[in-house]
Amino acid sequence: MIEITNLISKIQTQIKQEIKIEKITQDIWNILHILNKEGYLSIKKQDSYLIIKISANLSTIRLLSTAGRIKYITTKEIRSYQRGLGLYIIRTSQGIMTTNEAIKRNIGGELLLQVY
Repeated sequence: MIEITNLISKIQTQIKQEIKIEKITQDIWNILHILNKEGYLSIKKQDSYLIIKISANLSTIRLLSTAGRIKYITTKEIRSYQRGLGLYIIRTSQGIMTTNEAIKRNIGGELLLQVY
């Protein structure tokens, strides 16, 4: 199974190329789905693989929480992150979502990624 850190490193080293991955977790699938919906990548299924094509508008993706340092944010703190660049993805009690969706639902969570 591919982990978030492995996926991030693959994306960072292969910007503007294709990535072929086989087994993914539900969290990874949710993150990929959000990035696809926001236009940062496209996903194709081929046999038992996913082919991920990185979009030209994805320049950087940063992992903000790690196993040793988890960063939690409240709804009020989310608004301060929104003033910066890019898209933030968080893990909440209601699943993985963008900070915009978390604000609509009025929930905070674990800050996972910054994408721009």
